[in-house]
Amino acid sequence: MAAGTPTRAKNTLHKLKQLLVRKGDDQRGGKDGRSQPYPALASLVSCFGESGQGAEIVYFGDSVVERVAREDQDQRTLGEMVRAGLEERSLRTLVISHSAYNPYVYYHLCEVFEQLPRTPQVVLFPVNMRCFSPQWDLNPAWQFEQEVAILKAYRKHPEKGVPYLHPHEPSSEEYEQFDALAVNYPASALDRVGYFRLLIQSRPVTSYQKSLRTREIFVFHYMHPLEPKHRKLQYIERSLRLLLDQGILPVLYVTPINYQAGLRYVGESFVEVVAENVDILFHLLKPYVDDGSIMYLDYSRLLDSEYFFHRDLATEHLNERGRRVLADHLTRQVLRVLGEVPAL
Repeated sequence: MAAGTPTRAKNTLHKLKQLLVRKGDDQRGGKDGRSQPYPALASLVSCFGESGQGAEIVYFGDSVVERVAREDQDQRTLGEMVRAGLEERSLRTLVISHSAYNPYVYYHLCEVFEQLPRTPQVVLFPVNMRCFSPQWDLNPAWQFEQEVAILKAYRKHPEKGVPYLHPHEPSSEEYEQFDALAVNYPASALDRVGYFRLLIQSRPVTSYQKSLRTREIFVFHYMHPLEPKHRKLQYIERSLRLLLDQGILPVLYVTPINYQAGLRYVGESFVEVVAENVDILFHLLKPYVDDGSIMYLDYSRLLDSEYFFHRDLATEHLNERGRRVLADHLTRQVLRVLGEVPAL
């Protein structure tokens, strides 16, 4: 089959939908699957509304902020570790995180501060380089359109309270369209999202198959050539302007990547492409960094493989040692911008 033929590729991928669509993993709403007031918005309103006590720091995040490994003795999340470190200096921190949250969601959460009587001094949020990849950016489960609609509705009519978030899962048709999308990864011969997803769902037997699968996952997650006009880059800049206009200091950091594993499975090109993508992000932020209006921290290569859930992990989830190292760095930097510790 000619891999580049859209019609044939789509027909082939259509047959894979039962393998690839796992609805239960993508459902959002309450923990019991029921409708509930949108938790992220409810937390903001409770903390910064008329009856709230406020907080000096708001920490937005994705799954890295809330995942722990089963083997960890310290079961605190990254968010809990950061909050504990700041509480030692009598600083209150509100942590708002959810799997696959990204700059699009962060921006609309930041907009809510305009409707609230008090605001934080600092907003801390990660820039996960994987969020720019088609694997994350175009996944129908992670568009968060209902959440954004809720945030917009609240801004228009805050007197009506926090709207409800209803359970939602993408349709099979949405996944079929996602799988048929053409992608361009110079480091891979695979040219459709569905080919990568099928490989991820595979159960390799031989060492060669296992190595190939891991290699392609690292490519899919991180080796997309980032375009300066990517929509999520635009939402990052919009967030900065919005926060600065309200007198809130943005602290951004690049989420640590298991770069050593990427180097082992893909080679030097992995580190080079990731560095190029991070450079594009920094080019966007440089005017704000240069004038001192934001703090930017590149932690993409902060941690060795031993600090992740396992040494070959192709996501950013950290074990307790990794969370502790990152939490210590973040805590110190937030204290630094608040004048609580001297500059290094």
